[in-house]
Amino acid sequence: MARRYGGRRRSRRSRRGGGDRAAWLLGGLLAVFLVGLGALRWNAPAAADLDEATLCPADPALVPRVHAVLLERNRRVWAGTGEFAPMDPNTARQVRRLLVEELEALPLYAKVVVHEVAYDAREEFEPLIEKCNPGDGSSASALYANPRLARQRYREAFSEPLRALLEERSGWSPDRSHSLLHSLDGVARMVFGDPRYAHAARSLTVVSDFVAPQNFGLTSWFGIHPGAERAEAPPPPSPGAAGFGGAEVSLIYARMQYRNIPDIQGAEHLAWWNRYFGERDAAVTEVRHVGADR
Repeated sequence: MARRYGGRRRSRRSRRGGGDRAAWLLGGLLAVFLVGLGALRWNAPAAADLDEATLCPADPALVPRVHAVLLERNRRVWAGTGEFAPMDPNTARQVRRLLVEELEALPLYAKVVVHEVAYDAREEFEPLIEKCNPGDGSSASALYANPRLARQRYREAFSEPLRALLEERSGWSPDRSHSLLHSLDGVARMVFGDPRYAHAARSLTVVSDFVAPQNFGLTSWFGIHPGAERAEAPPPPSPGAAGFGGAEVSLIYARMQYRNIPDIQGAEHLAWWNRYFGERDAAVTEVRHVGADR
């Protein structure tokens, strides 16, 4: 009997020892998990302090690129009748698609500034919208961020406002008549000349038919005569004029034909604009023709 009771006591001690080892093992694994989770959170990139309206970081040094968009909506007329010629809807959709593709490819915290050609020496050069890309949550880990909320903020505060603006402002306008060259000077001075973003890369997209009287040797929209000669070079920059800071320039050419102005889609005309930007510290890196307006 004593032998039987003694055997039972040893069995209980054995079971109790095994349970202690399992508890210690489970506790160790839990500790390792908590330490690893803490390390992930400790090493996670700190979320930038973003402005509520623009989504731009409070620290300008975090902005890697400033991307400007300049939309020309100057009124256009049918060559034969002189009546207002609205932009073809398919052309307007093509312009919007190209612009949205560019905006969606911008890096985190890149700043987008959209202007319309509506500026001269008597007016303030004000942007239509300024936004920074807050990130769409695709690169955020669920361990230390909320990808769903990031996607929602990206869509509602960044992507949708820009899409709505492009929807509203694409196409020609019957009440617009301003200088493309004045507005380009405004972009150089007010957008790329901002000292807070002197460190950032620069890019510019211009949507226009790129007709300016100067590039055909003309000084006015009126009095065009058959013997008018094209200018071999753009007007030189004014003394002290701001440059584009090494910006990469994309031209979205809207096809147009004018009754009294030579072909505006040819290599000679593009060369004029290449010289214009080259003399102002920029480089045309892409040219895309859209539409077939007549």
